[in-house]
Amino acid sequence: DLRGRVFSIDFQYWGKEILEKIAYKGFPELGISYRKTAVDVLASEAAGSPQLMQYLCLNSCYELGVREYKDDDGGLTELVNDHSLLQRICKRTVLSTDYGSIVEKMKEGPKTRGSDRLIHNTTHGWSGDVYRLLVKALSLDPPTLTFRYGPLNERITRMCQGSAPSGSSITGACEHSARIVNDAAVDRIVEWDGASDVFDIRDPYFLFFLRWSDLTDS
Repeated sequence: DLRGRVFSIDFQYWGKEILEKIAYKGFPELGISYRKTAVDVLASEAAGSPQLMQYLCLNSCYELGVREYKDDDGGLTELVNDHSLLQRICKRTVLSTDYGSIVEKMKEGPKTRGSDRLIHNTTHGWSGDVYRLLVKALSLDPPTLTFRYGPLNERITRMCQGSAPSGSSITGACEHSARIVNDAAVDRIVEWDGASDVFDIRDPYFLFFLRWSDLTDS
């Protein structure tokens, strides 16, 4: 019987300023200079995870062609805030994690009973129901782990051409999606607070997969 003998320790996600120190300390060891704006992007994508930040920095080195420190007159290699470069870094990093089957189930939603779901046209060139829209909305900029109803509704409405899902449809999709994801993962990697209308992603790697996997664009 462990009742009364267990102490719960709540580990918070790392702040952006602390995550950036990983880059500030590591890059100079390999002779890499950096633009602060580029490190800011990596820290934002890491979403509070030091492990993910370390892996983004590692893949930055790979993309820059740096494997070890070189003491020569060639000058420092620079990590710049270049969209194409940072995109390649993130695309390389997302290969380290796979939530593909979970995202596919999330996009499908629960089995329909009765009438089919409403289909909405989007500014991304495809059409989908509220579950498909929810997945895409979670992947948009800026990256965040906590989605309150207002900003989430705005993301979904903004991507729709013509009619958008109703508020009750969006909250219903959040509730069902949380159950689908957690059942598929056999873990609580997302959470829906129906009382406060807040959708939380508890696993930064899941958010990163949503943002950089090709599954959210098809």
